[in-house]
Amino acid sequence: MADLLQSGAASARLPATARRYDNLWLRLMANTADPDNEQSCWIWEAKRDRGGYGRVNVYVPGLGAVVTLMSHVAAWCWLEAGCESVDDLYLAYIEFRESGLQLDHGCVTPCCIRPDHLTPTTGAENCAMRGRVRWGCLFHLGG
Repeated sequence: MADLLQSGAASARLPATARRYDNLWLRLMANTADPDNEQSCWIWEAKRDRGGYGRVNVYVPGLGAVVTLMSHVAAWCWLEAGCESVDDLYLAYIEFRESGLQLDHGCVTPCCIRPDHLTPTTGAENCAMRGRVRWGCLFHLGG
């Protein structure tokens, strides 16, 4: 992960007023709380849905539009697919969503975006694993 933070991956071409980070990974990291230790969750501090899952609005140049992505899925896809641009991320994100898989938060923290706390599972497996906690399957919308 440290390599990615230093890689200077290509950023999407946005108007100067909209661009604040060199790439989406840096933007995701800028919107997380500093972890307590090396194993702690990366808590998403920006926009969240009613289930506590982070949401991030992203301009996708290939679409010419802003889309809202689940922040933990975006972070996981960025690293798993080795994305270098927002267009790459969006394609990886859509491919993951279309696969029917979900990301299980092993840490049981919906607002965590730390990729190594996330495991791809089927929806049934995800709900079964989450049966061990109160917030259950009610608000988990495929991410």
